[in-house]
Amino acid sequence: ISLWMFYFMNLFFFGVIATKYLKKSMDFCTTLDASVAHTIRTKAECFDYGGDWLKNDLDFNTIFDSLSSLFQISTTEGWMDLM
Repeated sequence: ISLWMFYFMNLFFFGVIATKYLKKSMDFCTTLDASVAHTIRTKAECFDYGGDWLKNDLDFNTIFDSLSSLFQISTTEGWMDLM
């Protein structure tokens, strides 16, 4: 049982760090004009170009999302979607 506690404490520690530094960085914009899609960084810019602001399924916006994403990466099941 101590091994599981060690694992989840490490997962929580890295989840807090990931939430602090990667919050809202996984959201993206889909536009019809592909030439400007890579320059759009904010939700307001996306709506100005007529695009849709989408949230990635795996993200680091909250601690629970971070723990879920890090667990999925550590089990190597579906981690390519995050990369």
